[in-house]
Amino acid sequence: MRARLKLRLQRMTIVVLAGAVATSCLVFFLARASVEHSNGLLLKEDAAQGTLLLNQYIAQTQPTSLEAMTGPSVGSQAWRAAAVADEAHTGASAFALLSVVGDRLVVQDSVGTLHVSFGSASPSVVAAIDRHMTPYNLVVGSGASRLLVQVFGPPAVAQGYALASVTPMPTTTVSLNSLPGHPFANIEAALYAGHEARQDLIFSTTTKLPITGQRAVALMSESGSVGGSAGSSPAVLSDRAGSVSAPGRILVVLAATASLSGAASAMMPWVLLVGLLVAAGIVAVLFETSARRRLQAVRTARELAERNTMLDEAMMEQRRTDARFAAMVRSSSDLTTVIAADGTILYQSPSSDRLLGYPAEELVGTNFGDMVDAEDGNIWQLAVAYVVQEPGAERSVEWRLRTARGQDIPVESRLTNLLTDSAVRGIVLNSRDVSERTRLEAELRHQAFHDSLTGLANRALFQDRLEHAVSRMARTGGAVSVLFLDLDDFKSINDGRGHVAGDEMLKAVATRLHETVRAGDTLARLGGDEFAVLLDNGDSEAAELTAERILDVLRLPFAVYGGEHGVRASIGIVTGMEEWENADELLRNADVAMYAAKSAGKGRSQTFHPGLHRSVINRLQLETDLGRALDNEELSVVYQPIMDLANGTVTGVEALMRWSHPHRGLVMPGEFIPIAESTGLIVPMGKWLLRQACFDARRLQERTERFDLHLAVNVSARQLEDPGLVADVAAALASSRLAPNLLTLEITESVFMTNTPQSVDVIQRLKGLGVKLSIDDFGTGYSSLAYLQQLPVDELKIDRTFVGDEGKASDSVKLVETIVRLASDLGLDTVAEGIETTEQFERLRSTGCHLAQGYLFARPTDIRYVQQLLMSIERRPGQWTEASAPGAGILSQSA
Repeated sequence: MRARLKLRLQRMTIVVLAGAVATSCLVFFLARASVEHSNGLLLKEDAAQGTLLLNQYIAQTQPTSLEAMTGPSVGSQAWRAAAVADEAHTGASAFALLSVVGDRLVVQDSVGTLHVSFGSASPSVVAAIDRHMTPYNLVVGSGASRLLVQVFGPPAVAQGYALASVTPMPTTTVSLNSLPGHPFANIEAALYAGHEARQDLIFSTTTKLPITGQRAVALMSESGSVGGSAGSSPAVLSDRAGSVSAPGRILVVLAATASLSGAASAMMPWVLLVGLLVAAGIVAVLFETSARRRLQAVRTARELAERNTMLDEAMMEQRRTDARFAAMVRSSSDLTTVIAADGTILYQSPSSDRLLGYPAEELVGTNFGDMVDAEDGNIWQLAVAYVVQEPGAERSVEWRLRTARGQDIPVESRLTNLLTDSAVRGIVLNSRDVSERTRLEAELRHQAFHDSLTGLANRALFQDRLEHAVSRMARTGGAVSVLFLDLDDFKSINDGRGHVAGDEMLKAVATRLHETVRAGDTLARLGGDEFAVLLDNGDSEAAELTAERILDVLRLPFAVYGGEHGVRASIGIVTGMEEWENADELLRNADVAMYAAKSAGKGRSQTFHPGLHRSVINRLQLETDLGRALDNEELSVVYQPIMDLANGTVTGVEALMRWSHPHRGLVMPGEFIPIAESTGLIVPMGKWLLRQACFDARRLQERTERFDLHLAVNVSARQLEDPGLVADVAAALASSRLAPNLLTLEITESVFMTNTPQSVDVIQRLKGLGVKLSIDDFGTGYSSLAYLQQLPVDELKIDRTFVGDEGKASDSVKLVETIVRLASDLGLDTVAEGIETTEQFERLRSTGCHLAQGYLFARPTDIRYVQQLLMSIERRPGQWTEASAPGAGILSQSA
């Protein structure tokens, strides 16, 4: 709205200014026209008088006697005599007898001085002579030699002849002011013969020629008489751009050089124009000022209206705020209190009834400090003393307030000094119950230093207490021992029973450990299945006794997850004496000792000594080298034949991996396979072994023409967890063209014991490829044999411990017979491994086992030597013949 009004006023200002300027211009032009009209009237009047004054400069000739003597019949002497007589009484300077030849005027005779030639004649001159017109005026010559000529064509004379009277013209500029009569100080004048042009100029009163613009023109009489008003035409105004033409006549042209009506009249249009423009500007300025003031008034009125509206809204909002604040104070759980400088309560919010149990009206007039707990009284006094020192000062404190029920609750209060505020005049306390926050902070502190699953101390708290123990040991002496405990094969519980069962087992282990250690010792769960015990003031003997107690109690079954389960642990022990000051080093050395206990067979404890560092470093270096072994082609495959005990033939081979270390030499599988299992390298290594073994087995079949030869390959539990295992087996069979039924995958019995859904699914899919499945190390597990009926097993591989114990030969035979009988009843094949002596061979053959392998028959060797072995062993009735191939067995006896 304001913008439209401002635009309208601006447009009105522009319209007023434009109208004033247009009016000024109109008045200016009308004034100028009036001045010019006045000048024109005066000019016409002066032009008529000027013609009379200028006639004296034009010598008009009337040669009556010569007119009759013009023509071809007139004698020369007679004509000259008459011309001399006329020259004497006329103003002409010369007479000439002219004849017209074509378009030229030719002089036949002349009297007086004739300074110019006539030359070519214009058609108007020729026509005037031929028609015997009245005297025809023309100018001949140029510059100062110009002459005014009057040409007569007498009617009695034949055509083509004329008489010319020549009159000299003035050669100097003449001013009208020098003429008698009216003074013409502001007028210029000029005389022309026939045409207003320079060549027809007779003379002028100024040098400013030609005259253009508005001028007065008077024509001389055709008869040549210029005297009196009858002898001239009335003066007329002419403002044409072109010249005035009157052939044969004398023209008097006059123009005003200044305002004839006066200087004041000439200046009046300009004065009026300037005055009107100034007045228009003043009017525009006044109008603009008025418009601005009007706009300012409108703006001010609008602002006042807006301020009134805003003030009304602010007042309404303030009332709403006051009402809202009052409602918030009534319903707020926070405590709002206004006290005097001495602590007397001036105002108390209604929330005191809910928070403290005191009605607000009962607290007014009492001292707030009386509700502060006695132990926090000093905090109260210091806070009030600090705030009252300076207006506007603030301070936040925490203390405890006593309720009406005699309980102490923690509150956080903020004190603000508003003693100088006229609306308050007191110290405002905003207090909030922080009981929940205090409880949460305590809980968070507990969680920060305790394990959420077992409730034991965590690594951070254990590290803190270990550092304090080491510091105290450095000051007072004594010893500090650390036990680092790790559960053995705990992953199988998580994988086999699930993580819920694993968590229950961890909590049960934590409970049993807590019951075993001393009250002053610190028990912590460091993470996963790792625990640690800090024996403050405990020497190495106390540490070893504690470790033995822990191992003993952990061997007892745990009743978790609907059954009883056993668990073993490996414990590393380190004892710090006075020279030990680094807590991190103590814990690290305990970890090293625990790792050594696992390497020594698990389920035991190991005390740290400096030599353990070297073994750990050796293992770490071995892990690093093993990671590069596959890329550096340091791995190879050897094969051990599997013999048929009934006829002495080789039925198949088992593929075994070997590692040729560039610096250590040959590394046996028992040393690097566990590392590969723990690091996960067994997956790519197993994939490579499977592909290479299938290729070698197929090549061995083709070269020996033994297309029924079987191949056995070990598959670890870690490989079964690999989702690509089934695809890898299928790809190896496809690329090598080995028949699936000739490939046997040997899986450790512990994998079947866990019987996890993932393992069962992988085993079923492998069986779907058509390969055979063998249980390796059969008889070493502790679980039920029900999985033999549930899982698609084709073969049992009897562990070497059942055939190699010489001291318990009879028991071993009975156990092997039982296994063979069980396998036969279930339709499974049996293979015995580790046959190294003739006695073992005889005992095994007596049990009815059909297949075996071991150093007695052949050592694991390269595929080329296996080929030679197969081609060299010959079956002879009732005999074993010693083979000549490298790696062959040494048995040669009668069957």
